[in-house]
Amino acid sequence: MSMEYEWVDGYENGTYTDDMIFEVDKDTKQLQVITNQVLVSGENKSQFIRFQMPRYYDGIDLSTKNIQIIYITESGFSDINAAICVERNDENLRFGWLVPAAASYDVGVLSFSIEFVGDDYVLKTRVTDVEVFDGLNGGEIIPEPEEQNWYIELQQRCDYVLNQANTAKEAAAGSATNAAGSATDAATIKTAVDNTKTLIDAVLTSLTASLEQIGLNKTDIITLTGRIDQALADYDASAETEIMDARVGHNGVTYNTMGAAIRGQFDELRLYVDDDGYICQSEST
Repeated sequence: MSMEYEWVDGYENGTYTDDMIFEVDKDTKQLQVITNQVLVSGENKSQFIRFQMPRYYDGIDLSTKNIQIIYITESGFSDINAAICVERNDENLRFGWLVPAAASYDVGVLSFSIEFVGDDYVLKTRVTDVEVFDGLNGGEIIPEPEEQNWYIELQQRCDYVLNQANTAKEAAAGSATNAAGSATDAATIKTAVDNTKTLIDAVLTSLTASLEQIGLNKTDIITLTGRIDQALADYDASAETEIMDARVGHNGVTYNTMGAAIRGQFDELRLYVDDDGYICQSEST
């Protein structure tokens, strides 16, 4: 959680400061008693009063509302001033009231409260009183306050709305850029998926062909096995008989072994194997 304060757009910020900060009680909406903030009749924007209260009230972010001070003088003159030097962190909201000449025109009690105004939303603090002291006939020197300058307040509100609109525009532009990047990423992913699908289709085709060939080979093996089984079934001699028959040469001579019979036949037919491995026949002598 960040405790660093940041300026809130839409207000006059950064010019005034004061070490004293008066707390607004969240539960009672009552402002702390104002002390050591002397107001003297005849002064104009020389007294800056700072306030602090929780930023969130029942889940509502008060820093997004229009913050203003409404006041009434001893003689009944009233007006509204926009807050200045508005700053916030994750927990608190700080702002100030630069007391104008009209508010300190009358010697006596100056009553004020703080408002937070938004669309279909208004939050107010309870009324706080502060005394305005006599400033050596200041009331005779300062001209009577004119009618409330609502156009000034309207301009301030318009500036605030414009700042909010610009912020929303910048956020929308950033979202559009992010969306374009996401679209490019999605196109890349789609191409990779399409390529993978093509590769998978080729592999499946190859596997199908291999399975068909395996089926054909299986059929051939079954056929060959049947033939061998049939040949063995039809064979009615014995290995011993075959061996005995192979030991008998073409001239009727019976040899002791099959090897002797084969060599003997070679000799009878004058056959021999030359150095290159070919079977040759000797000329008659």
